[in-house]
Order: sequence, then structure tokens, then C-alpha cells
Amino acid sequence: MGGNSISVGVPLHITGFWSPRIGETALESGSRGAGLVIRPLLRVQAELAEDFEVILNGSKADFRTLEILARKLGLRGRYVVDSPAPLGAGFAVSAATTIGIAYAWSQLSGLGEAEAARAAHEAEVEARTGLGDVVAILQGSHLEIRIKPGGPGVGVVSSIEVPKDYKVVTAILGSMDTRVMLESLPLEVYQMAEDSLARLESSPSLEVFLEEAYMFSKAAGMLTNEVEDAVESCRDEGLLGFFVKKRVLAAVVHASSLSDFVPCLRRRYPRVMVFETCRGGVRVGLF
Repeated sequence: MGGNSISVGVPLHITGFWSPRIGETALESGSRGAGLVIRPLLRVQAELAEDFEVILNGSKADFRTLEILARKLGLRGRYVVDSPAPLGAGFAVSAATTIGIAYAWSQLSGLGEAEAARAAHEAEVEARTGLGDVVAILQGSHLEIRIKPGGPGVGVVSSIEVPKDYKVVTAILGSMDTRVMLESLPLEVYQMAEDSLARLESSPSLEVFLEEAYMFSKAAGMLTNEVEDAVESCRDEGLLGFFVKKRVLAAVVHASSLSDFVPCLRRRYPRVMVFETCRGGVRVGLF
């Protein structure tokens, strides 16, 4: 055993556009696309125990991804998860929680981190709670671009650093089951994601990403006219772009505009938070 308790921190992730790719195995499955890796981090405090228990933001968590992960790794212990964002909105909280628990268990049990990472990806894929989030969080930074689908060791991710003076302002619009979302989007929307990825690869920049994510979320029906009107009513020169993933609005805004943009958006959507992009990977112990 590596010790009796451990703390880990994991970034969250908001995908801008994606194209699912289901391979022969869960490890070979994933998605191509691009998204933002963000903090504040989700934090996991773990300690050894005979049973397996997860507390997420004060409530017991028992979603299917964790059941699959527990079976794969033989998990034991008590895991207290503190997430800055809720489950089910579009922040990849399921993936970040799964990663955090898998890595905490690797520290407690002596399991290799590579095996923990693969198990987290496979659990997300098998539960259909995420396809590309695990590899994006672990291998991407700031603006991540998923070039080749698959889990850790298979998927290929490149990254573009986002200037520190741009922040990610989010507004929670509700919740949506990822499985339902994946099954409801038509094939032409996913083809659009492939076209968007090609444009981003040929002209890699935050601006191009935001343009493509905006068009994708419009075509997917996630960015409604009502939400767009709300953002436009708060627009100033500091707003670089915006999009919606599932039920979270993400707007990239210059820090100098936050004092006006955030209160304006909050008048329409009370659950507004400010994040910043960050490097990917798990922080163990001190973070």
C-alpha cells in the first residue's frame, strides 16, 4: 500500500465539438474534437476503508461509471469529492471524478498510474458518460485538440496555450444525460465536427476554436436563440466567443470585461462561475 490517505486534484473539461469513434475495444474508442481544460480543480480526498464509498459535493454518488471502475480495479476506500461544478451539466465532472478516484486508488494501493488512467477511460466509455474527456484532461492543456481517438496510450492530443488574461465564464442552464445526448445527435452534426477539426488543425487558434464550437452547438440544438440573445445583450469588446456544451454555456472573456459581463449574465442565469484554462494531468498531494 502507498499510504492510508491521499489528496488529488483534477481539471474539468468543456468540449466545444466532437465526433464519436467506437473501436473494437473501449480503450480504442473515444472521440475526435477540441475543448477547454479548466480550473478550479475537482478535488478528491481518499482514505483506505473496507468498503467503497464516494461522496460528491456532500451527497452519496453511485453513478454507473463508478460501479464499472470499482469492478475493474477492485476499489476500496472512502472518497470525498469536492467539485466546483455540478454533475450532468457539461463540465466532465463524471470523467474528472473517475480519474481522481482511479489515481487516488493508485497511490493508496500501489497500482500503476497508467493502468488507473486506462481504467478511468474504459469506465467512461462503457457507461457512455464520456468518450474523450479522460484523455483530454490527462493529455491536453488549455485548448486541447483530440487528433486520434482512444484512451491513454492510444489517443493523440495536441494543445494550444490560452493567454492568461482570457477567462472562461460559464452559466449552468440545466442538466442533460450524456448517453441521451450521444444518441440524439444526427450523423451530419458529427460530420460537421470533423470539418471543424480540419479547420482548427489548419489554423490552430482560440478564435477558430470558438467559431467552430459556436456553429457546432447551434447545429446540435444546444445553443438556443434565447441563450444567444442573453449573451449578446451582455456583449462588449472583451467577449471573444461562446458556445454551449450540453447544458453549460461557456464564454471566453478578457479579464478586463469580467466586472461588467459577469453581473449582466448573472441577471439572466444565477449560476454563473468564472474558470481559467490550465495544464492537464492529475495533481497529487499538494496543488
